[in-house]
Amino acid sequence: MITKNAIIVTNENQIPLKNFKNAFFIGVERGCFDLINKNIPVDLAIADFDHVSSEELEVIKSKANKIEILNPEKDLIDGEVAILWAMKEGYSDILYLANPTIRHDMNLASLNFAFKYGVRILSDKSLILLLKKGKNIISFEKYQDYTYISFVANCPTKVNIENLKYEAKNLSLEPYSLAAISNCFVPYVDGAIESDEDICMILTK
Repeated sequence: MITKNAIIVTNENQIPLKNFKNAFFIGVERGCFDLINKNIPVDLAIADFDHVSSEELEVIKSKANKIEILNPEKDLIDGEVAILWAMKEGYSDILYLANPTIRHDMNLASLNFAFKYGVRILSDKSLILLLKKGKNIISFEKYQDYTYISFVANCPTKVNIENLKYEAKNLSLEPYSLAAISNCFVPYVDGAIESDEDICMILTK
């Protein structure tokens, strides 16, 4: 079975999107201009577009293959609506591009999307992944460009951390505890974490 890939772009960034082949690109708000400026097809533009001017919205309309203009008075933020749209359309591998902002509530929303929907959250400097409960290997070769490795739980969780700079045995993590943040690789060694609940890994350059 072929995995359907969707990439949701929520703001302008330095990520080379042409490296992602055969993906369905969704632009949210000003993320549409990131796609347009990189000559990437806007397969879907979706948002309430309250962060673009009327002239900019006309540009988006002219470039997007499909556009959905949302009511600004809604229960979900634009990015979550885009995730749910992609899931409904059968996209099982979803990459959500969002650089951290001064809006801490929006930064928290990105972490919540990783927990709630299992989407990967990518920015210019960081990557958030949901690790399913059990043992997970953290590949040095794959992630060596990242300096810091943090683990965050959203429910009471027991973890074992091996082969990273700071190891732990039967560490109890309360929701959003800081007890397992700011770890790092031992050079050329794969790390490992075992948990009894799903947990998010945050990698930062």
